[in-house]
Amino acid sequence: MVAAGFRDVIVTNQIVTPHKIKRLLGLSKSAKVSVPIDNESNARLISKIASEEQVEIGVLVDLHMGSQRCGVEPGEAALKLAQNISGLNGLRLQGLMGFEGHLSWIEPREKRRARVKKAESLLVKTKALAEGHGVHIEDISTGSTGTYDVTANNPEITELQAGTYVLMDGKYYRHTPEFSCALTVLATVISRPDDKRAVADAGLMSINTALGNPQVVNRNDIEVLELHAENTILKTQPRSKINVGDKIEFIPSYLDGTINCHEQVCAVRRETVETIWNTSRDSSF
Repeated sequence: MVAAGFRDVIVTNQIVTPHKIKRLLGLSKSAKVSVPIDNESNARLISKIASEEQVEIGVLVDLHMGSQRCGVEPGEAALKLAQNISGLNGLRLQGLMGFEGHLSWIEPREKRRARVKKAESLLVKTKALAEGHGVHIEDISTGSTGTYDVTANNPEITELQAGTYVLMDGKYYRHTPEFSCALTVLATVISRPDDKRAVADAGLMSINTALGNPQVVNRNDIEVLELHAENTILKTQPRSKINVGDKIEFIPSYLDGTINCHEQVCAVRRETVETIWNTSRDSSF
């Protein structure tokens, strides 16, 4: 992203090994780069290497908001970590970060909104506590595609971490249908053994199923039964007009993992390929 011209980047996972920290600090020479921290030992290691490299990097105190993932507990524990970070060379305390993606699937939506407001209040209260002790908190970063409507209306939150909405996947679409699905995987029917079954040539090596099976686009007469390494087995009806060589589009349930399976994304408008985006990783850093 930095190589492509982005000049303000938050890496949303902890970076803890010396080799990766050095790579991160290398990026900070070309852009404003920030990283979350949830324990003092990590903060001290980044500080040590940053001092040796003579660079400064922004850090955010990562708060646990109920996801059972990373994060220091809100309140006093977060305050203590923020105070310790403020005294370390090479680190610039930028603010607080939280993860609330685990709330994205709650239905009905009003119940989800209530849970999100409660979770985000932990960030706001921790900011007030920190600033009451003389620790300046510039940014609060949190939110997701499934919770954006609450996060965007909270004046204390400076950054909304929504990303999937750009292309969308089947899982998020069920909970935020105002964003249509732009990403599909194009497959070809390679076998039609009988009138109840068809086989397509895209499987687990092309479509990530971490959040469920993909959906077939614009076909109510076809159902995804199961995926294998290189094939998807489709349940068809006797009346289904589907033949060997036909094209099938799948909406993956999990966008992130699916894109990671491919080296290129074809950008299509009105059945015309307008451009091709390369997704292969740049190792220049």
